[in-house]
Amino acid sequence: MVDLFTLYNANKLQEIFFLRVPHSLPYFFTGLKIAASLAIIGALTGEIFAGSASGSGGLGFMVVVYNSQLKIPELFATAIVACALGFIFVSTVLVLNWYLLRHWHESVLHKDS
Repeated sequence: MVDLFTLYNANKLQEIFFLRVPHSLPYFFTGLKIAASLAIIGALTGEIFAGSASGSGGLGFMVVVYNSQLKIPELFATAIVACALGFIFVSTVLVLNWYLLRHWHESVLHKDS
């Protein structure tokens, strides 16, 4: 494809915006999907181990408090909220992936058998 762009005398900006960026999007969205799922885990772990600077914290701080007070229903509620946030993040990335790649990339195209 690079040779084809060179053959048609495309400049460097055309090569970047019409060839390199579109063909790197599937790899970008794969990394974004992994990052979206690990972001919640990292935020919770950071709050559990580092704590909160203020008196009120996020979900990780609530996990520590509810665990120390043995409030099991509240602990499960924080786990459900964390799972829901993870699903929302990953679903957003998947919808964006489908919207941008649905017309031309084979990872999104439906194969009729």
